[in-house]
Amino acid sequence: MVSGYDKYFQVARCFRDEDLRADRQPEFTQIDLEMSFADEADVMQVVERSVSKAFTGRSGDSVPGPGAAHVL
Repeated sequence: MVSGYDKYFQVARCFRDEDLRADRQPEFTQIDLEMSFADEADVMQVVERSVSKAFTGRSGDSVPGPGAAHVL
């Protein structure tokens, strides 16, 4: 990684470079997460903490913390 950081993320506006379809939004926002030597648990922990902090900071309400059951 660059400058000694072991992980970083960015929020990026994207445009689909595939066939345009009526059921797809041509523009969207994605979170790009880059981590060195990470496993699945590391990625889930970073994403859960980030989402929890974002929602708690915005609304003041608490959200389920790390390790919460995921509904598919």
